[in-house]
Amino acid sequence: MLKLTFYPIKTIKEKPQMATENPELEELSAWLVDELHDIALGDKRLDRRLLNTGAQLAARPSGSINQACAAWADTKAAYRLFAHAKTSAEKIRAPHDRRTRERARGHQRLFALQDTTYLNYTHPPSTKGLGPIGAAQQKLSGLVMHTALLMTEEGLPLGLASQAIWARPPRAHKRTTEARRKLAIEAKESSKVAQRAGTDAGGGSLGGPTHHHR
Repeated sequence: MLKLTFYPIKTIKEKPQMATENPELEELSAWLVDELHDIALGDKRLDRRLLNTGAQLAARPSGSINQACAAWADTKAAYRLFAHAKTSAEKIRAPHDRRTRERARGHQRLFALQDTTYLNYTHPPSTKGLGPIGAAQQKLSGLVMHTALLMTEEGLPLGLASQAIWARPPRAHKRTTEARRKLAIEAKESSKVAQRAGTDAGGGSLGGPTHHHR
Protein backbone atom coordinates (compact mmCIF):
# COMPACT_ATOMS: atom_id res chain seq x y z
CA MET A 1 0.00 0.00 0.00
CA LEU A 2 1.41 3.38 -1.03
CA LYS A 3 1.73 5.87 1.83
CA LEU A 4 2.07 9.64 1.44
CA THR A 5 3.43 11.70 4.29
CA PHE A 6 2.83 15.47 4.06
CA TYR A 7 5.40 17.78 5.64
CA PRO A 8 5.33 21.62 5.56
CA ILE A 9 8.53 23.26 4.34
CA LYS A 10 9.83 26.80 4.35
CA THR A 11 12.11 27.31 2.42
CA ILE A 12 5.32 14.93 -30.00
CA LYS A 13 8.41 13.10 -29.66
CA GLU A 14 9.29 15.81 -32.18
CA LYS A 15 11.82 18.23 -30.84
CA PRO A 16 10.66 21.86 -31.12
CA GLN A 17 12.79 24.30 -33.07
CA MET A 18 14.64 26.59 -30.69
CA ALA A 19 15.22 30.23 -31.50
CA THR A 20 18.88 30.25 -30.45
CA GLU A 21 21.70 27.76 -29.99
CA ASN A 22 21.92 27.51 -26.21
CA PRO A 23 23.16 24.27 -24.59
CA GLU A 24 21.07 24.79 -21.46
CA LEU A 25 18.00 25.53 -23.55
CA GLU A 26 18.63 22.46 -25.68
CA GLU A 27 18.92 20.27 -22.58
CA LEU A 28 15.69 21.66 -21.11
CA SER A 29 13.98 21.22 -24.45
CA ALA A 30 15.01 17.56 -24.61
CA TRP A 31 13.71 16.99 -21.06
CA LEU A 32 10.39 18.68 -21.84
CA VAL A 33 9.91 16.61 -25.00
CA ASP A 34 10.36 13.46 -22.92
CA GLU A 35 8.22 14.66 -19.98
CA LEU A 36 5.38 16.16 -22.06
CA HIS A 37 5.61 14.03 -25.21
CA ASP A 38 1.90 13.14 -25.02
CA ILE A 39 0.68 16.69 -24.40
CA ALA A 40 -2.70 17.19 -26.03
CA LEU A 41 -3.91 20.78 -26.06
CA GLY A 42 -6.09 20.07 -29.08
CA ASP A 43 -3.77 21.65 -31.68
CA LYS A 44 -0.33 20.34 -32.65
CA ARG A 45 0.90 23.90 -33.16
CA LEU A 46 0.01 24.72 -29.56
CA ASP A 47 1.75 21.53 -28.41
CA ARG A 48 4.98 22.57 -30.16
CA ARG A 49 4.71 26.13 -28.88
CA LEU A 50 4.26 24.86 -25.31
CA LEU A 51 7.49 22.84 -25.50
CA ASN A 52 9.39 25.78 -26.97
CA THR A 53 8.03 28.32 -24.50
CA GLY A 54 8.41 25.91 -21.58
CA ALA A 55 12.11 25.41 -22.28
CA GLN A 56 12.68 29.17 -22.48
CA LEU A 57 10.84 29.85 -19.22
CA ALA A 58 12.64 26.98 -17.45
CA ALA A 59 16.00 28.43 -18.49
CA ARG A 60 15.11 31.70 -16.71
CA PRO A 61 12.65 30.74 -13.96
CA SER A 62 12.93 34.07 -12.12
CA GLY A 63 12.49 36.19 -15.25
CA SER A 64 9.36 37.54 -16.89
CA ILE A 65 8.01 36.11 -20.15
CA ASN A 66 9.65 39.02 -21.99
CA GLN A 67 13.01 38.32 -20.35
CA ALA A 68 12.87 34.56 -20.92
CA CYS A 69 11.88 34.59 -24.58
CA ALA A 70 14.69 34.94 -27.09
CA ALA A 71 12.86 37.27 -29.46
CA TRP A 72 9.76 39.46 -29.61
CA ALA A 73 8.09 36.90 -31.87
CA ASP A 74 8.57 34.25 -29.15
CA THR A 75 7.15 36.63 -26.54
CA LYS A 76 4.00 37.26 -28.58
CA ALA A 77 3.65 33.53 -29.28
CA ALA A 78 3.91 32.77 -25.55
CA TYR A 79 1.14 35.23 -24.68
CA ARG A 80 -1.05 33.83 -27.45
CA LEU A 81 -0.41 30.31 -26.13
CA PHE A 82 -1.49 31.14 -22.57
CA ALA A 83 -4.49 33.15 -23.74
CA HIS A 84 -5.73 30.41 -26.09
CA ALA A 85 -9.05 28.82 -25.16
CA LYS A 86 -7.57 25.33 -25.58
CA THR A 87 -4.75 25.95 -23.10
CA SER A 88 -5.36 25.11 -19.43
CA ALA A 89 -3.25 24.30 -16.38
CA GLU A 90 -4.91 20.89 -16.13
CA LYS A 91 -3.98 19.96 -19.72
CA ILE A 92 -0.40 21.14 -19.26
CA ARG A 93 0.00 19.20 -16.00
CA ALA A 94 -1.64 16.01 -17.30
CA PRO A 95 1.48 14.52 -19.01
CA HIS A 96 3.61 15.40 -15.98
CA ASP A 97 1.04 13.71 -13.71
CA ARG A 98 1.36 10.56 -15.82
CA ARG A 99 5.18 10.64 -15.69
CA THR A 100 4.99 11.15 -11.91
CA ARG A 101 2.74 8.09 -11.56
CA GLU A 102 5.23 6.08 -13.61
CA ARG A 103 8.15 7.19 -11.42
CA ALA A 104 6.15 6.50 -8.24
CA ARG A 105 5.47 2.84 -9.07
CA GLY A 106 7.26 0.35 -6.88
CA HIS A 107 7.79 2.72 -3.95
CA GLN A 108 6.19 1.62 -0.68
CA ARG A 109 6.51 5.04 0.97
CA LEU A 110 6.67 8.53 -0.51
CA PHE A 111 6.81 12.01 0.99
CA ALA A 112 4.80 15.00 -0.22
CA LEU A 113 6.64 18.18 0.80
CA GLN A 114 4.24 21.10 0.68
CA ASP A 115 4.46 24.86 0.72
CA THR A 116 2.30 27.89 -0.11
CA THR A 117 3.40 30.61 -2.54
CA TYR A 118 1.74 34.01 -2.92
CA LEU A 119 1.81 35.31 -6.49
CA ASN A 120 1.90 39.11 -6.46
CA TYR A 121 0.07 40.68 -9.42
CA THR A 122 -0.68 44.05 -7.78
CA HIS A 123 0.67 45.85 -10.85
CA PRO A 124 -0.94 46.57 -13.19
CA PRO A 125 -3.97 47.28 -10.98
CA SER A 126 -6.36 46.58 -13.88
CA THR A 127 -5.68 42.82 -13.69
CA LYS A 128 -8.91 40.92 -13.01
CA GLY A 129 -9.62 37.71 -11.09
CA LEU A 130 -7.25 38.42 -8.19
CA GLY A 131 -7.73 38.47 -4.44
CA PRO A 132 -5.95 40.00 -1.43
CA ILE A 133 -2.60 38.56 -0.32
CA GLY A 134 -0.27 39.57 2.49
CA ALA A 135 -1.28 41.85 5.35
CA ALA A 136 -4.25 44.19 4.93
CA GLN A 137 -2.07 47.31 5.23
CA GLN A 138 0.10 46.15 2.30
CA LYS A 139 -2.85 46.34 -0.12
CA LEU A 140 -1.45 43.60 -2.34
CA SER A 141 -3.41 41.58 -4.91
CA GLY A 142 -2.62 38.20 -6.39
CA LEU A 143 -3.20 34.46 -6.19
CA VAL A 144 -2.48 31.75 -3.65
CA MET A 145 -0.68 28.62 -4.87
CA HIS A 146 -0.21 25.54 -2.69
CA THR A 147 2.12 22.87 -4.10
CA ALA A 148 3.16 19.43 -2.86
CA LEU A 149 6.33 17.89 -4.29
CA LEU A 150 6.50 14.09 -4.29
CA MET A 151 9.83 12.63 -3.12
CA THR A 152 11.29 9.25 -2.29
CA GLU A 153 12.68 8.37 1.14
CA GLU A 154 16.14 9.00 -0.33
CA GLY A 155 15.19 12.57 -1.29
CA LEU A 156 14.75 12.02 -5.04
CA PRO A 157 12.01 14.32 -6.44
CA LEU A 158 9.46 12.47 -8.60
CA GLY A 159 7.15 15.31 -9.59
CA LEU A 160 4.14 17.22 -8.30
CA ALA A 161 1.82 15.35 -5.96
CA SER A 162 -0.75 18.15 -6.14
CA GLN A 163 -1.14 21.84 -6.87
CA ALA A 164 -4.02 24.18 -6.07
CA ILE A 165 -4.31 27.83 -7.18
CA TRP A 166 -7.07 30.20 -6.10
CA ALA A 167 -7.98 33.83 -5.49
CA ARG A 168 -9.13 34.84 -2.02
CA PRO A 169 -12.48 36.65 -1.59
CA PRO A 170 -12.09 40.46 -1.76
CA ARG A 171 -12.62 40.99 1.99
CA ALA A 172 -10.80 37.85 3.19
CA HIS A 173 -7.94 39.79 4.81
CA LYS A 174 -10.45 41.67 7.01
CA ARG A 175 -11.76 38.53 8.69
CA THR A 176 -10.92 38.12 12.34
CA THR A 177 -9.45 34.92 13.74
CA GLU A 178 -12.84 34.08 15.22
CA ALA A 179 -14.59 34.70 11.88
CA ARG A 180 -12.13 32.42 10.09
CA ARG A 181 -12.67 29.73 12.72
CA LYS A 182 -16.43 29.81 12.14
CA LEU A 183 -16.16 29.42 8.36
CA ALA A 184 -17.74 26.30 6.88
CA ILE A 185 -15.06 23.67 6.24
CA GLU A 186 -15.55 23.86 2.46
CA ALA A 187 -14.89 27.63 2.57
CA LYS A 188 -11.52 27.28 4.32
CA GLU A 189 -8.25 27.34 2.37
CA SER A 190 -7.16 24.09 3.99
CA SER A 191 -10.17 22.46 2.35
CA LYS A 192 -9.05 23.61 -1.10
CA VAL A 193 -5.65 22.01 -0.49
CA ALA A 194 -7.17 18.76 0.79
CA GLN A 195 -9.60 18.56 -2.14
CA ARG A 196 -6.80 18.98 -4.66
CA ALA A 197 -4.58 16.45 -2.88
CA GLY A 198 -7.49 14.02 -2.80
CA THR A 199 -8.08 14.48 -6.53
CA ASP A 200 -4.42 13.99 -7.42
CA ALA A 201 -3.52 11.28 -4.92
CA GLY A 202 -6.58 9.68 -3.37
CA GLY A 203 -8.24 9.48 -6.77
CA GLY A 204 -5.61 7.00 -7.83
CA SER A 205 -3.40 9.28 -9.91
CA LEU A 206 -0.37 7.84 -8.12
CA GLY A 207 -1.31 4.34 -8.98
CA GLY A 208 -2.85 3.06 -5.74
CA PRO A 209 -4.36 3.75 -2.32
CA THR A 210 -2.78 6.52 -0.30
CA HIS A 211 -2.61 7.70 3.31
CA HIS A 212 -2.17 11.39 4.11
CA HIS A 213 -0.46 12.29 7.39
CA ARG A 214 -0.09 15.81 8.75
